Amino acid sequence: IYSPLSKFWFVFSVCLIIFMEIIQFTHERVNLKLWLLSKAIWLRWGVYYAAIIFILIFGKFSSLQFIYFQF
Repeated sequence: IYSPLSKFWFVFSVCLIIFMEIIQFTHERVNLKLWLLSKAIWLRWGVYYAAIIFILIFGKFSSLQFIYFQF
């Protein structure tokens, strides 16, 4: 399969997709919001901070043209 991504980014992307599927599967069995609220406050805030850091590291914040600009 031809991919413009390097091997690292391809494997990384596949791992993220698998991670999201695990989250979806778990969410169907257990309400993650209620589960997280039942845990200690330090664990909850650790999860919140980890999510924020993940977004800041892997988020795309550059301004792009509107996707339907040429239509």
